[in-house]
Amino acid sequence: MIRHHFLIIVLVAVLAFIVAWLVWDGGVSAPDMSGTTPRLEFTKTGNIVHNNPGLNGNAWFLIYEKPGSAGLLAKLSFLDTSKCTFPGKHAVTCAPETLSDGMRVTVVGTQMADTVRVETLTVLADL
Repeated sequence: MIRHHFLIIVLVAVLAFIVAWLVWDGGVSAPDMSGTTPRLEFTKTGNIVHNNPGLNGNAWFLIYEKPGSAGLLAKLSFLDTSKCTFPGKHAVTCAPETLSDGMRVTVVGTQMADTVRVETLTVLADL
């Protein structure tokens, strides 16, 4: 009988030690959310650029302003569902090759980190 009590005490002590070690060592922790990026609604007006020095040569970027901040930059990602509207025309599927550096545009989309998935791009002025 004493032997059974002793084994139970040893088993409980070992389990307590293992749990304490896992918690202290970081083996048990909250789920890692660092791989998820929050999605934010994005609606900004600015100018688009392509192949500018220091930027990814194959991507379009929107340069826009925000009160109290220097010029901001958002990389644009065009999807098959992205629509572009040019002055006096109906919305069409965006073809990045129809865009020009310096165009004044309004972009509506979803921002994830520094990239905006374009839903609509409306050309306000072609420079």
